[in-house]
Amino acid sequence: MLQGGDLIGSARTGSGKTAAFGLPLLDLVAEDDGLCAVVLTPTRELCMQVATALRSYSNRISGLSIATIYGGAPYPPQIRSLREGARVVVGTPGRVIDHLKRGTLRMDRVRVFVLDEADQMLQMGFIDEVNEILDATPDNRQIALFSATMPPAIKRIAERYLTDPMHVRPEAARTSVDHVKQCFMIVPNQHKMEALQRFLRAMTGDAVLVFARTRVMCADLAENLQRRGLAVEALHGDMAQAARERVVAKLRSGKTKIVVGTDVAARGLDVDHLTHVINLDLPMNAETYVHRIGRTARAGRDGMAVSFVTPAERRKIAMFARQLNADIEPISVPSDAQIAARERKDLVDAIEAMSADSDGAQSLFETIVEQTGWDAQEIALRALQALANKEQIPLNTSPSEEPPRWGKVSGRRERQQREMDGPVSELMVHAGRRDGIRPGDIVASLTNNFDVPANAIGRITLVASRIFVSMSAQEIERVCREHETMPLRGRDVRIEPNDAAPPRKSGRRGGGNHRQGGRFGRGTPRFGGGGGKKSNRQDGTGPMRKSHKRGKGPKRK
Repeated sequence: MLQGGDLIGSARTGSGKTAAFGLPLLDLVAEDDGLCAVVLTPTRELCMQVATALRSYSNRISGLSIATIYGGAPYPPQIRSLREGARVVVGTPGRVIDHLKRGTLRMDRVRVFVLDEADQMLQMGFIDEVNEILDATPDNRQIALFSATMPPAIKRIAERYLTDPMHVRPEAARTSVDHVKQCFMIVPNQHKMEALQRFLRAMTGDAVLVFARTRVMCADLAENLQRRGLAVEALHGDMAQAARERVVAKLRSGKTKIVVGTDVAARGLDVDHLTHVINLDLPMNAETYVHRIGRTARAGRDGMAVSFVTPAERRKIAMFARQLNADIEPISVPSDAQIAARERKDLVDAIEAMSADSDGAQSLFETIVEQTGWDAQEIALRALQALANKEQIPLNTSPSEEPPRWGKVSGRRERQQREMDGPVSELMVHAGRRDGIRPGDIVASLTNNFDVPANAIGRITLVASRIFVSMSAQEIERVCREHETMPLRGRDVRIEPNDAAPPRKSGRRGGGNHRQGGRFGRGTPRFGGGGGKKSNRQDGTGPMRKSHKRGKGPKRK
């Protein structure tokens, strides 16, 4: 940056990138007058965090003022700081646009423009605002673009506005999240609250951030956990800015250890001692996943991210692992024994932290001995039991070592999982889009006729005359050994393994889920009957003919 060239930085959150761009930025504008630099951030929290850091770096630069402009705050103080000659502006896209339209912000003399967490601006729908703001800056300004991931829209911004940029990626051999220990639990949706409570009671750590999908879910979840005796705070967009700042302050000071937040509210949250991030629901894409779990393991500390994955979302978490080249390990829902072990450890720690140098305690001990005749061991045992009762820690039970029944994988699910854990290949179907076939037809035929579990079917790719279905190589071998054709919409269609598709390990497959197949429709209709009758030609190249097998699904128009 000090050389004046454009820059693209791909660095994980918490890696010190604010200092990396902030220090040279301040050096570049230290001797200038008027507005010289703009830092654009996706959220109010990150805006305030960056501004605070820049002010701490610039405390020895006389006369340098930094203005923060973001939504949810009154305009007059922001306008006043701009008119008083702020040399650096840190702002959010919406409020920066407002000031540009009001004429209270002019950027015709801006020398340095920093776009921080650009991929999050894209996720939040600010891409048009970013383009409009960049168009308001001089052509010869210097741009530094920082993004944990580089989706196509961000690449287009770089191509349009940056000139021969230098690409900087610290620790290039690592992903932006491989410093975080990543795990997932298989949890049916109706048991997520109990699983969360179990994990919070069993975990060892300092502070926890739980991500909920919506503001309503966030508030409800926090209230539910509070009713269960946990000290929890909510952090979401419906809260006033002052209330959100109070929650963050309590989290930083250690007064609050568990915060339930939404994606928007928690972006920019910078708390060094945050040891755990929990995804109660999987985010929609890997980019959001990266930014969520990047809230932990900051400044070189250890951190753990745990995602609650429903049985139907196994492939989605596998897709995230493949896209990020990360190991996301399965873990079990904590058992009663694990919870009891943690609670008893806390009890021991509390006793160790107590001071025995108390005249009052000694006097009470002597009184108890005199009145009861108990020895020291008897008194200690009774006192320990009383303390455990007060903290609701059972000491007289033998808790189960097994996870709860709903957290186990057994029977058919075990078989399905073993099948899914093998190498993944493709089944080739000799029909395609021009034959009117849809993904739902494929799923229905495989599940109804060939006993293929629905969650063992991966990506379904349709082209004009062929269909490719991602499945385990073992399942494909079984299906093709037993059948030469597949009944589809009343016709028998030739099937075979796609030998051109190299086998892949299941943990790295990119299939996605046929229920969320993008342009390939939605849902899983249960149709496409027929009995799997074989073609009358061994090479399967003959015309498709109608099946007269009974049990056929409804005729489609």
